[in-house]
Amino acid sequence: SEKYPVLYLLHGLDGSHRTWKNKDGHIIIQNLSYLYDVPEMIVVFPNSAVNEQEDTDDLDIYEKVAAYDLTEQDLVTSLMPFIRSHYSVKEGKENTAIAGNSMGGRNTLLTAFRHQDLFGYVGAFSSAHVLEDGTQGMIRTNLIDDFIVDAEDGGFELIMLCVGRQDNVCGGETYRIKKNMEANGVDFLFYDMEGGHENSVW
Repeated sequence: SEKYPVLYLLHGLDGSHRTWKNKDGHIIIQNLSYLYDVPEMIVVFPNSAVNEQEDTDDLDIYEKVAAYDLTEQDLVTSLMPFIRSHYSVKEGKENTAIAGNSMGGRNTLLTAFRHQDLFGYVGAFSSAHVLEDGTQGMIRTNLIDDFIVDAEDGGFELIMLCVGRQDNVCGGETYRIKKNMEANGVDFLFYDMEGGHENSVW
């Protein structure tokens, strides 16, 4: 009879729907509820390997990215309606969050900013490349030019960015996102901490 808010938690490159559970994500969330009175929630671990095999392990980087680029569409048009129709969820953006690390952070920001009517809470941890920067890197498809909050959708309840100071994989992207959001007057929380592109940061 009770309804719950929902968090969609996205994994990084070569991960799966099991990745965050392998990181003890479910235990961390339970502890937040038990120890800090964070409301109980439904947490959905999607698989961003959106292809027939639901796996990108044997693919080259361009094929991997092509599969990950379908996460936004898969999440919004298929998974979210399924969750709403099969589970006891609180509806509305004020009860819906999306977060992820690395490629999951990239897809989190893309999805949240393209669907500001659906998500109130956003967490991007050590995001892979999101902003177009004019170079020809390996992850340059399906990008957005800017982070701009659409006032008609009421803005976000919370945006959080975090990155490890020693992240030499894609740490610079989070600082570019931070600079862009500051320039655009977007409210957000920012954490940079000791660590690299690793679980201790996420």
